[in-house]
Amino acid sequence: MLLTAQVALSVVLVAGALLFGKTLVRLHTVDAGFKRDHLLTMLLFRQSAAAKMENRSAYYRDLAERVKSIPGVASVSYSDGGPASQYEYRLPTYRSPESNPSYAISEAVGPGFFATMGMRVLAGREFAWSDDEHSQEVAVVSKKLSDQLFGGENPLGRDLYWGVRTIQQKFRIVGVVNNASLWKAESVEPMAVYRPLLQMSGYDSPLMDIRTLAEPGSLKTVANAPFAPWGVTILYKQRR
Repeated sequence: MLLTAQVALSVVLVAGALLFGKTLVRLHTVDAGFKRDHLLTMLLFRQSAAAKMENRSAYYRDLAERVKSIPGVASVSYSDGGPASQYEYRLPTYRSPESNPSYAISEAVGPGFFATMGMRVLAGREFAWSDDEHSQEVAVVSKKLSDQLFGGENPLGRDLYWGVRTIQQKFRIVGVVNNASLWKAESVEPMAVYRPLLQMSGYDSPLMDIRTLAEPGSLKTVANAPFAPWGVTILYKQRR
């Protein structure tokens, strides 16, 4: 019985590895809209015994700055899904509460995410550390979603409605970025709406996205980064 379970688990793990490998191959053969090389993604888990964060923005900013200070690290940010995650969470997105929906991928990201990914801010701004749970809810949209919802009109400063009609959330658009296939490689330039990770109250298991100056696998010093005071467990995914 145990042997059967182990074999079944091994098959699942192998199948998952092959699927992820195929995704990376596709990502390297198409223009994904972001720089795919020199990226290291770490999944952070807060330990149950870790002290409660009094200020989430200061907490994650301090952690990012500590990692950025490591030789070989160019930039650091956070995300919910991250590149090549194979997971696309699409929700109806509206120009107004009564308009027809456009289905866009939702991704929560940290300050500096677009610069870390090598994406371009076409209008407006990136998210800032001040875009937290105490500030106005804001969003950055992809160029494709902006064109779909507003045509040639300037979307900056306008409201975006997101979610099913009965529980719509309203966000103020502060930026437009280039289209990027950050998730499934077969989804070519999908419409996307990005939200500040820091405005997701209670969410404390993000991905840390790191752009490196050298090959990610050579950045051994990350393993010795001062994470311990925060009670963080780290899992590595390397992408070249």
